[in-house]
Amino acid sequence: MSRWSRRHTLHCCAGLLAAAAGCSDADRSDPPTTSGEAVDGYETHSLRSDGRIVADERDDGPNGRVTLNTLLQSPDHSLRFVAELDGIDAARAFVDETRFGEGSVLVSQGRIGDCYRREVASVSRSDGSFSVDFCDVVRDASVACSEDETAVQATFVRLPFAFENGTESYSVGSGGDCRRAVRPNGGERA
Repeated sequence: MSRWSRRHTLHCCAGLLAAAAGCSDADRSDPPTTSGEAVDGYETHSLRSDGRIVADERDDGPNGRVTLNTLLQSPDHSLRFVAELDGIDAARAFVDETRFGEGSVLVSQGRIGDCYRREVASVSRSDGSFSVDFCDVVRDASVACSEDETAVQATFVRLPFAFENGTESYSVGSGGDCRRAVRPNGGERA
C-alpha cells in the first residue's frame, strides 16, 4: 500500500476546503442574489460616450469624475447633461417624463470595456432601502470595438416607487450573469 505524500495530502485538503466554502464552478452562472422583494416595472435607458455624459452638484470643474451614482427624487434635481452626442435628447426626455410623485430615477455612470454593455440584472426593495444590480454583457458582434479600449456608459433606471420621507438608503452593485436576468418592458440597450 502506497503512502500519500505531504503534497498530495495538502492538495486534497485544499480541494475539500474549497468545495466546503462554496468555491466550485457549479453556481457561477446564477444571477446576483437580492435581499428583499424583487421590483418589476422599472424602465431603463442607456448612453455611451468616450467621456462623461452626466454630472451633478459635486462636479464643479470641466474634468469632473466619471463614476457617478445618484438618485433623482424630484424635477428639481441637480443632474446636468455635459456631453453632446446622439441620444442625449432622448435621455433628457426619459428623466423629464418621470412622475416624481410616483417614481424616481437612479443614474449610474461609469467606465466599461468597449466590447461590453451594462444592463440591469435586478432591482429589489425592502425595509426602507433598495438595491440595483448591474451585469456586463458582450456587445453584438456587428459592433466595432477594441478589447484595449474603454467607454463611459450612463444608465438611467426609472424606478416605480417614490420616497415619502426623503431618501431611502440604496446600493448599486455589479456582477452576476445577465443571461438569466429578467428584462423589464421598455428597456433600451446601449
